[in-house]
Amino acid sequence: MLEDAHKGQEVMSAVARAVKDERWADAQKSLQELQSITERLMRGLGDKQRDTMRAPKPDRGDRG
Repeated sequence: MLEDAHKGQEVMSAVARAVKDERWADAQKSLQELQSITERLMRGLGDKQRDTMRAPKPDRGDRG
């Protein structure tokens, strides 16, 4: 997931450069790639959240 996050940063920079240079087709292509990366990250984060919610709570030793 961390690799995808870093790749997303790189692609967003590519979008900014393309927009700055008015290379609209390149910007659109990069945005489509960014959308794919974002979808993967959202699925991964959802999985992590579900795993966290399912994990047993740590025993704090406060029963007694």
